[in-house]
Amino acid sequence: MKRYNPVSTITVCVVMLLTAIVIVLTMSLCYHPSAASESDPSGFRRPIVSPPAAVEPLAPTATPTTEIREPKEYKYFRLDCQQAEGRNDGNMTVALEHDGKSYFYPGQTAANEGQRAASVIKLQVVACYLDSNRVPDIGLCRRAIKQSDNDAANELIDAVGIETVNQWCEIQGYADTKLMRRFNMHFEDGQDHGYNQTSVADQVKFLRALWEGRILTASAREQMLGWMLGNERRTKIPRHFGKEYDVYNKTGETWEVPVQNDVAIVTKDGDVWFLAILTHGSPLPDAEVSAGIADLAKTLISSF
Repeated sequence: MKRYNPVSTITVCVVMLLTAIVIVLTMSLCYHPSAASESDPSGFRRPIVSPPAAVEPLAPTATPTTEIREPKEYKYFRLDCQQAEGRNDGNMTVALEHDGKSYFYPGQTAANEGQRAASVIKLQVVACYLDSNRVPDIGLCRRAIKQSDNDAANELIDAVGIETVNQWCEIQGYADTKLMRRFNMHFEDGQDHGYNQTSVADQVKFLRALWEGRILTASAREQMLGWMLGNERRTKIPRHFGKEYDVYNKTGETWEVPVQNDVAIVTKDGDVWFLAILTHGSPLPDAEVSAGIADLAKTLISSF
């Protein structure tokens, strides 16, 4: 029987203990646990993402300012009208159409405001009469336009009626043109019976439609243009135009309230201008106001 040796047993235990210590130390040196974010308990390593670089705020972009330039031709038109109005010492409204462009003084709003028409509204009276379904009295029409005869114009009004003339103007798009009474009528009842009115915008629109043959038959158009070309009152728009121009015009005047009007189609070598000038309130003699309208017409037509 073998005898028990306590020393060898102790030696074995010490060796085993030292071996265990070495293994523990080795594992602690080689093991590095993965870093897990607080928001991800799974412990999987996420790719490291660098924080975004600070973005420099953009400087505010200045709003580009676009300067609205007044067309040169309109500027000169306005200045010419201002000077003419100053010389006449009254109120003046002007509309001009040429080469597809429209010009208004003192502005488009004023160009569409109704003013005292005086006899220029006889153009609409005669056109309405010629456009009605009746055999026309050409003599009355000629006298109403060529000589501005009030009695002839009143007979035409009686033939069709004031309301018919106004309905015709409305249908044609002349919203500011209204016939309120017969010509040269005086009332003793003290009531305000109004006055016949039109605007420069309406008159230019009418002149263009007449010239382009859009409101009358071809024969009626030719007759009306002939009466306007032969108008006996030529001291306003037609005054300074020579034989190289054709001027088809119709004037209008009143004296209880100073009114001097003229509207015209002016042509030269195929070029066409539609011009309307309405004035009122000038204290100057009629001849001076008429001369001022003539000077302005020549200036405007020559400039365009």
